Amino acid sequence: MAFKLRPYQQRLVDVAIGHLHDYPESQPIIVAPTASGKSVIVAELCVELSKLASGMVLVLTHRRELVAQNAAKLPEHLDVGVYSAGLGKKQLRRVTVAGFQSIRNKVDKLPSVSFILIDECHFALTGYREFIDALKEKNPKLRVIGLTATPFDGTANRTALHLMPADKRIFTGI
Repeated sequence: MAFKLRPYQQRLVDVAIGHLHDYPESQPIIVAPTASGKSVIVAELCVELSKLASGMVLVLTHRRELVAQNAAKLPEHLDVGVYSAGLGKKQLRRVTVAGFQSIRNKVDKLPSVSFILIDECHFALTGYREFIDALKEKNPKLRVIGLTATPFDGTANRTALHLMPADKRIFTGI
């Protein structure tokens, strides 16, 4: 399904791609308000990143409804798989949308991953850093982009995700 991005959505995609190019070590967070169309932004990022990727583009989220929503927004010309026990699918393709709980222990089954997009990245706490580190052993150039409306951890501390302690931090900035 093809969508025309709104100007602010296109700007977010363009800035994110430019940022990755200009800052090769960064792992940014894209902050966009609730109902701003993050699934459409994810879809366009998948299109653009798949042109740059030598390996898989992996979209992670924590709920099966978001897995289905993100997968539905991706254009048909991409080779898209869905990996979610809750949806009864275990497809690994060049672009894969996955539930984190379904794929977190499958690092050995994954090909080299070039990019990870984490939707609702404020939930990317327990296990995410270890998963990403394991994938980086296969591809040290792996890049991670988070998307959220609330760039703070889900605890009462409300720590900004890019300011988490080094052993828990995934992202480098907003």
